[in-house]
Amino acid sequence: GPALGSVEDFRARYTYPKEDFFGADEYITGPLRADRLAELWRLCAPVVFARTGSDPDALIPLPPRHDETPEVDLDDVQREIAKRVPEACALALDAPHRIESWARSEDWRERVLAEAASPAPNATGLRLEQLAVCPSIFSDTFRRQSPDYISPKVGLIVERLSAHFEQQAGSAAVIFCEWILGLEAIQRALVSRGVVKRDRIAIYCGQVSTRDRAQIIRDLNEGELDVIVAQHRSLETGANLQTRCSFVAHASTPWAPDTLVQTTGRVHRQGQRREVFVIRPSGST
Repeated sequence: GPALGSVEDFRARYTYPKEDFFGADEYITGPLRADRLAELWRLCAPVVFARTGSDPDALIPLPPRHDETPEVDLDDVQREIAKRVPEACALALDAPHRIESWARSEDWRERVLAEAASPAPNATGLRLEQLAVCPSIFSDTFRRQSPDYISPKVGLIVERLSAHFEQQAGSAAVIFCEWILGLEAIQRALVSRGVVKRDRIAIYCGQVSTRDRAQIIRDLNEGELDVIVAQHRSLETGANLQTRCSFVAHASTPWAPDTLVQTTGRVHRQGQRREVFVIRPSGST
């Protein structure tokens, strides 16, 4: 093998040492040093096999994939709430008594803002992201006030899926969202618009048992279901949906890019024989 020396020698010569905060005056192996990579490659070349994604034997045959990332304007209701969400989150930190008064207000809009308020550092961004999907994700008041509400973003996904089913008869779909209440809102919209029957759609999330998750996947692949609405993290790995599924929608975008890739990869993967349609709309004020 290559003469790389002991572990201590390798660490000292080829890596950037990182202090081990759990040990006194000790260092652990860090990233490889950029200025020593050429030397390391030369020493390892006789025993290392390298293959890139462009090598013919590494290519995976995949069908065409159509990606769409449209901007969707908020409607008047969403826009009115969005304008005051930063104020509500600031008051939750600096003047919580104001939020308490909103929670008791006869104006349902103020009660919605009270439910949106949070002192967390990332609260404003999170609430605006949830708002673009459906205000009922963070507001019970809004859910009671407007039980049949469909946001422009969800409405666009519903329209695209309806058209997709017309073009690809017998296909299935998976729609992702970070929040369970968002999944429920999407499910209601699909059923109320007549895109899918209630018994042909299932919610796949962390609250569903392992056995029931496996059954949902089987039902989709075998034709008992037409749509799964799923949390990204719950369906990030371990499921093959390419048998019938050829439509993927992301009602929200996960923070981790690899999660976005992995969830879409449940459908656009080896063995898929249909063109795959992927839509990831963004809410715009």
